[in-house]
Amino acid sequence: MFSTIIRGYIIILYKSKEVTELNKFKLKIGAKIISIVIILIFIPIIFLGIGSYRTSSKIMSKQYEELGTVIGNEVGNMLGSKIEDREKTLNYICTSPSLINLSENPDEIGVLRDIFRRALQNYGAETIYFATEDGNIYVESTVDATENIEYKDKSWYKDAIAKGGAVWSDVYESKITGAKIVIVSQPVYKGDKLLGVVAMDLTLQDVTDIISNIELTGGGYPILTDRNGIIIDHKDESWLGREFQPIDEVLKLKSGVKTIDFTFEDKEKGIKEEELLVLKNIDKTDWKVVTVFPKTSIDEAKNDIIKNVLLIGLITGILGIFVSILLGRNISGAIKKVLDMLRKVEQGDLTARIDIKNKDEFGEVRDSLNHTLATLGALINNVKEASNSVGEYSGNLAALSEEVSASSIEISTTSEEIAKGASEQATDTEYGVSLINN
Repeated sequence: MFSTIIRGYIIILYKSKEVTELNKFKLKIGAKIISIVIILIFIPIIFLGIGSYRTSSKIMSKQYEELGTVIGNEVGNMLGSKIEDREKTLNYICTSPSLINLSENPDEIGVLRDIFRRALQNYGAETIYFATEDGNIYVESTVDATENIEYKDKSWYKDAIAKGGAVWSDVYESKITGAKIVIVSQPVYKGDKLLGVVAMDLTLQDVTDIISNIELTGGGYPILTDRNGIIIDHKDESWLGREFQPIDEVLKLKSGVKTIDFTFEDKEKGIKEEELLVLKNIDKTDWKVVTVFPKTSIDEAKNDIIKNVLLIGLITGILGIFVSILLGRNISGAIKKVLDMLRKVEQGDLTARIDIKNKDEFGEVRDSLNHTLATLGALINNVKEASNSVGEYSGNLAALSEEVSASSIEISTTSEEIAKGASEQATDTEYGVSLINN
């Protein structure tokens, strides 16, 4: 039995030592609070940052697509307005009585040339000419244009007759001035009879000057191409006349708006850039307005959002750590005072008390422990007083026992003396009897 108790005590000591060794590696409560606060703050911030980046990426891409669409629509509307204005002027010329009756009344040529000159002045046209079905051509020009033109095999002549209305040619370079020219032409009828075709050579600057006036933030810019994908307006004039890339996307777009991601590469200049392209088709001419947004500007806008989120997160984290340190110190300080009091009690000092100013649960613990210690101290004092009383009573009892023992000895001695006297008396009696008998 005794050996079993000793063995159990040794096991308890071993386990206690093992737990003490493990406790060396446990974090203090203040560090735990700081760790928990950091986890609770920074993990949501990380997820918030990732979510914000993804959301902002979609939003920014959508916004740039919408901006490109708006620019394409606005440029298309402005170009459409100019195109419609030129077509109205051309239609006015084609329906002019001076033109329709020219073959019957050659004197109308003076009036017709005045109409041509006003059109040249008002719209910046380079040349206006009326090519008749019978082989005559009447030309009014601001440059030295020739009237000896083989026109019946020209696309502007054949296409206008085939369509029966105004048509716009491809962009080409003027042989006289070297300027980029587009021709708008329309057939002339008198009743059902085809009289010929009126055409105007318009410089691209007159039609496309709106492109150069558009400024976009983030390095974006618009480009104008003809129906064949040839660049006819660009902020960098060195690109004029080049084939736009990706050419396939331009040629496939026949109406509406299209958005594509494209990697632009210029091997000559060593340029490689990711771009977002928004293509808008202009119905009258099949020209394309291409709004170019460098991905770097989009990424910068996204990064600004991420930076703001991280900055807010960092500030929140620092404030959280500061608050957690104060909170940890408050809690760990209260616990330390409790532990200090318990160590004193462990050493037998029941007068120790907890001095905590908290009015929370720690305050309740303080009141409970202090009350418990006061009660325990009073109980121990009562036990001590009772023990002293018992000791006193035990002393008195011992003295009484000694007195009783002494009395018992005296009685025993007296008894022995009485017995001895009786014995002697008996002997004397026997002796007396023997004397009488003799």
